[in-house]
Amino acid sequence: KSGNVAEAHRWFEVMQADFEATDVVFCAMIGACAQAGRPQEAVAWLERMEVAGAKPAVESYGSVIHAFAKDGQAAQAVYWLGKMQLAALQPNDVVYCSVIDACAKAGKPGEAVAWFKRMEDQGLRVEVTAYTSVIDAFAQVGQAKQAAAWLRKMLEAAMEPNILSYNSVIGACARVGHPGKAIAWFENAVGAGLEPTAASYTLVIDACGRAGKVDEVVSWVEKMQEAGLVLDPAVFTSVIAACARSALAKDAVIWLRRMTESQLQPGEPAYSAVVNACGKAGQVEEGIAWLHRMAAAGCRIGIRPHTSIVSAFARMGDGDGALAWLDKMERDRVQPNVLTYTCAIEACGGEGEDSAARVEVLLRRMSGAKVQPDKVVYAKVARLFGPSSGVLELLRNQTSEFAHSLGNDSGYIPMPRRAKVGEDLARRLESSKRPVDMSPGMTFKRVLRQQQSG
Repeated sequence: KSGNVAEAHRWFEVMQADFEATDVVFCAMIGACAQAGRPQEAVAWLERMEVAGAKPAVESYGSVIHAFAKDGQAAQAVYWLGKMQLAALQPNDVVYCSVIDACAKAGKPGEAVAWFKRMEDQGLRVEVTAYTSVIDAFAQVGQAKQAAAWLRKMLEAAMEPNILSYNSVIGACARVGHPGKAIAWFENAVGAGLEPTAASYTLVIDACGRAGKVDEVVSWVEKMQEAGLVLDPAVFTSVIAACARSALAKDAVIWLRRMTESQLQPGEPAYSAVVNACGKAGQVEEGIAWLHRMAAAGCRIGIRPHTSIVSAFARMGDGDGALAWLDKMERDRVQPNVLTYTCAIEACGGEGEDSAARVEVLLRRMSGAKVQPDKVVYAKVARLFGPSSGVLELLRNQTSEFAHSLGNDSGYIPMPRRAKVGEDLARRLESSKRPVDMSPGMTFKRVLRQQQSG
């Protein structure tokens, strides 16, 4: 039950020396593999069980399905449920819950709901676990309304949600940046007589952080400490990320140092957030210094911190620096993505005489790397050089060539509509009387939301 596969296997061999292994023993081995999250080993033991002449029971198949569910392999969980039925065994409520949980971990709410309904149709007892898994499935993909609706449905069915049920809804609200709703569901959990866990507080902190409400983040950290809960790496990382979203580089550094002072080792997300904070604040040297500290700490340096450095150069209007950093990325075998190139375009697209030529070089470089331009790239180029510029025409031509090179069976959606939307957005921004943030890292949806709120 502890998931210690090696120890369980040792005792299996000891016992087999004197006795023939029974169905119960094989089932225990399969269960040990499931608890350890080793689905392939669980399958191997079930097959070994069959070779030994033992007949797998519902629990044996259920453990294999649970192993795949823990790993988020929904298709395999469903496959083994089918094999179970072919063996003339009827899945019970535990098995169905495992499949629903697998769909939740795989971020497939539609399938989770479908299996929930099959469970009901079979007349099986639907427990809190099944409802919570469906709620979590919607939470995984940020569908907060549906997650909340299923919690309400749970209450209507006279079920008592546990703190995990509420945490899933709070997490869904956090994913979509709705701190007010996250706090409301936290308070609902308290009102229902449940004791919030460290995860409950962390999710609220994350919700406030995603909305850029640093003061509320700090306030909830204090509430968490008042509740006698220990701040873990996830909490510190959420606070640092909140500081980064508001370009509070100094505060991000302070919180990372508090993290180390608490004898906690910052990981890749924490260091990356500090570099991002420096990038948003336009602090190039500080960002590079923290990138080096990140490497010295043994963290993998992915695309995000590199893009933050290019963003910092863009905010300083340093095109040469941005291009030099792109070269460094290629030497380090880190492939720039569309956001990296967007920041570099911003850095090179100033008022200099060679700005158009430099951006054209960037676009060709982007095309050569098979990086697909998005709507923000179109909007940025149209804003910098005008909707009828040669640079924008080059971008259109490259997009057509890119689509043609992929072929009709690639699943690629042609870009003309994206180009039109991007260019239209640029014109709207030009005519707008409100200042709109088109800085590196601004997503297309956020830009539109700013414009529509005016």
